[in-house]
Amino acid sequence: KRPARKQVDYIASKNSVLEGAYEYNLWWGKYIGEHWDNGKSREPAETRCVLATDAGRTKADKSRTSASCSFCLFFARGCCANGGDCRFFHRIPVKADLERFASDEMRDVFGRERHKDFRDDMTGVGALMKPCRTLYVGSLLKAEYADPLALEEALWRNFGEWGEVENINLISRLSIAFVRYRHRSGAEFAFQAMSNNHLDHEENLNIRWAHDDPNP
Repeated sequence: KRPARKQVDYIASKNSVLEGAYEYNLWWGKYIGEHWDNGKSREPAETRCVLATDAGRTKADKSRTSASCSFCLFFARGCCANGGDCRFFHRIPVKADLERFASDEMRDVFGRERHKDFRDDMTGVGALMKPCRTLYVGSLLKAEYADPLALEEALWRNFGEWGEVENINLISRLSIAFVRYRHRSGAEFAFQAMSNNHLDHEENLNIRWAHDDPNP
């Protein structure tokens, strides 16, 4: 297994504040103290993870505690500067990881603590009391595709890269889709990999958690 490739030369400062860097008000049941402007987060992603060239061995694979290691958030976003020296996994979750995730519902695949409820904007780490297997995908450019079937094929191909997809419900007239993964780990990884990224054209995908797939 080859060492993981450095995706970028350095991690840009705008990516250095991890999600989860906010306080949770137990009384109001809301998140406060946001560290970023929600508008800025809708800028098109400058990087994208390419598994065929980026995935590889890191220090996490060689660690005695590798069973407790998390996946690299920056790798998922395509912007990890550490490569093989990274302390986190540079690959997508596989079958062997699923039992570990099932036994630790308190954290996501990136090691971030999950909270009881969704954020108001349906972003972040998801909700502890929800399955968190379905993603809302907005800002689709349906006019760029020959027909809805071509757009749906692009959704299957692009989102299927990050985990096993069970169902895609494309609502073409609204230019949105609901993508349901078989496992939470796939949805969590895809959320980071595809947020503000594209399919086959110049989309700036708006990814959110979905409460429930309206057409499961």
